[in-house]
Amino acid sequence: MTDELQGQCVWVHPELSYDPDKKRDLIGTIVASDLAADIVLVSFEDSMPGLFSTDALFVFKTAEDINTLLAGTIFPDGNPALEALIMINFLVRKDSPEDQSLAMELARVHKNIQPFCLEPLKGQLARTQSLDWSR
Repeated sequence: MTDELQGQCVWVHPELSYDPDKKRDLIGTIVASDLAADIVLVSFEDSMPGLFSTDALFVFKTAEDINTLLAGTIFPDGNPALEALIMINFLVRKDSPEDQSLAMELARVHKNIQPFCLEPLKGQLARTQSLDWSR
């Protein structure tokens, strides 16, 4: 197992098709991972840890990506989704575990902003590996 993802806040896909441990829609923290085997161990605040593949977990896009998407989108004034996205952008930049968890909860509740701030862990890893190979 590797720990390159250790401490990262994740949200278990709410529509996970196979969920024997009943972790669907929970927010947790990566404890360890074996990316070659596509296994991620996630701990949860009030329950036992669970094993997941990278496509079953959502993570935050980078703060820069969120900011770019935020700047390029028009929201009506006083829109709660806009306020939540601004708060998520702020919390992601602070980078503390508590702030990450709060931001993930905001993203989980506001479904219409999820495409602006979340992506599957698998996609993030693929993009990161692609960038590494291009250097």
